[in-house]
Amino acid sequence: MVQQIDLFIYNAVIVTQSKSVPIATSMAILNGKIIALFGHNDCSPYRAKINIDAQQKVILPGFIDAHCHLQAMVSEQFNIHIPTSYETKETLFAYLREQISLIPTGNWVRINGYHPYHFSQIEPFTMAMLDELSTEHPIRLRYVTRHTSVLNSKAWDYFKHALESHSKEGIHLELNSFGQPTGIIHGADAFLNEFVLPKLPEAQWLAGIKTLQSKLLSLGITTVCDASATTSASQLTVWKKAAQQFWKIPVHWMTGSAHFDDLANQLQPIPIFKRNALKIVLETMPEIYPRQDTVVHMMKQAFLENSPVAIHVVNPEMVWHAIDALQTVRQQLPEIKGICRFEHLSLCPEAFFEMLHENQIQVVTNPPFIDVHGDRYIQQVDDSEHSWLYPVNSLLQHGITVAAGSDAPVAPISPWLGMHASCTRQSKDGLPVNMQEAVSRQEALNLYTTHAAFVIGEQQRIGQLAPGYDANFIIVEQHPLNCTLAQLRNMQVLETWIAGERLYHSL
Repeated sequence: MVQQIDLFIYNAVIVTQSKSVPIATSMAILNGKIIALFGHNDCSPYRAKINIDAQQKVILPGFIDAHCHLQAMVSEQFNIHIPTSYETKETLFAYLREQISLIPTGNWVRINGYHPYHFSQIEPFTMAMLDELSTEHPIRLRYVTRHTSVLNSKAWDYFKHALESHSKEGIHLELNSFGQPTGIIHGADAFLNEFVLPKLPEAQWLAGIKTLQSKLLSLGITTVCDASATTSASQLTVWKKAAQQFWKIPVHWMTGSAHFDDLANQLQPIPIFKRNALKIVLETMPEIYPRQDTVVHMMKQAFLENSPVAIHVVNPEMVWHAIDALQTVRQQLPEIKGICRFEHLSLCPEAFFEMLHENQIQVVTNPPFIDVHGDRYIQQVDDSEHSWLYPVNSLLQHGITVAAGSDAPVAPISPWLGMHASCTRQSKDGLPVNMQEAVSRQEALNLYTTHAAFVIGEQQRIGQLAPGYDANFIIVEQHPLNCTLAQLRNMQVLETWIAGERLYHSL
């Protein structure tokens, strides 16, 4: 009996990422799902509405970015970006004054992408320096890491006023030798976004979201996990409108404890939106914040609701703080095997590997950082700690599940850049960054497919091409497992499909 199907793709090189059938030639799709894979081009016993000859092009599962920040990627489109090419204060300030002159007087100026490392010949930005740019605009300059901001005096007035009616917990203000604020603030990123800076108009947001989707699809990204700790139900109002009008990419949304319960109700009407892990961000100011008892309480809250926990850890002190909290929770709730993942794991000594494995902790790391921040790591991280930098290979060898996310906009969103950096472990200037942690092409591909699907809890639906899985796939110019490294880094995605629908086609 012949079965009617929607789509049959044949004459392809299909890298399925499935252990049972690693390579296929053709694929049958019905109602957005893969129903069969073949090692030949005969579509029997199916009759397809559409037949596509792939002409021996390579087909891969759609990529999953397991850690990015959608809100920030949209707002970045409307900010001033600091180019690292300016080597003197005069040339940099001339550029910034030109950009600020285009913004109406009194409106906020948002400047992004700053890090003192890239401007070693220029003194670090302070309130006084930003006042040299303008006192008629409130200015917020944001470090590329997004954990530090600098305000000019006009913006500082808004900040002080907001701080009067909200908690100062977790916020650290730098003071000069006279005890006066320098304008540099640590740990207040979410506070500034929520209570100080004005929101962008809805029409501007929707336009930015549409632009972002085009970018993601052009890179072959078919699912994302938003790892922001501040996502609120109100922020998702515009995303729900986008989903009703044009947004097609499934999103798993994290959030912090303040919005955790509200988020599930807000997302329920949108099938492609799901609540993901409870996000806990650890900061060093200089003690680690939140305190241990607070972290334990938040983890128990999530586990009792059958939700995973994702903890932001970037140094050994944070790793121990998080492991210790998890072990405490395991002791207090022995009957509950809650899922825990560590985000970033930038510096991790070998002594922690067994503890990570024993506690079944998953890791979502950021390979693009090796490329874009590798030079800074080499100079700023102590030589004795270089072997701790992003130990991807060691984690895999210890049986720990490792997935990849870009952390965009902190680093570029491209999974191809991430795969390239995972294999080469070189900075953009060609400097080696903990080379023994390089992985194979296949392992790099796993980071963005099967492993990423596993850490977001979707391993039965996406991450590989197999019967019963969503028909999320991409068609690419070269075979990622045997093309040159330059081709891998700059891979051209020819088509991107989600749930059996072609959403991107390169011209």
